[in-house]
Amino acid sequence: MIVQQTFYRIKEIFKQSEGLEYLQIYNLLKTAGVAIISIIFAKYIQSSILINQWETYLLLGSSFTFFFVSGMGYTLVSFVKQHDDFLRPIIFRSAFQILVVLGILSAVGICLTGHYIPSYA
Repeated sequence: MIVQQTFYRIKEIFKQSEGLEYLQIYNLLKTAGVAIISIIFAKYIQSSILINQWETYLLLGSSFTFFFVSGMGYTLVSFVKQHDDFLRPIIFRSAFQILVVLGILSAVGICLTGHYIPSYA
């Protein structure tokens, strides 16, 4: 009962906002996930080369995807408001497809770049 009321209040707050809180929550969860994985790696993996490779891929992944993921997200929030409810699923599906294609291309680029950058441990 209390949990349901809390979720209802949070949902009402997000309805009144511009939608940017969702992106802020996403950024916080992403940063927390990276920090937790880094702590787990540092605690349980003894090889500094593996940790170095992880940090290299993390840096490359962030730099490859920062602009199109953040830009698409923030632009999508303001763009969707201009259209009626009928077009919104089409817009979100198209944005999802674009992000998937760009994500796949970025993954290939990250793997190729990470493979050819020497690791110093």
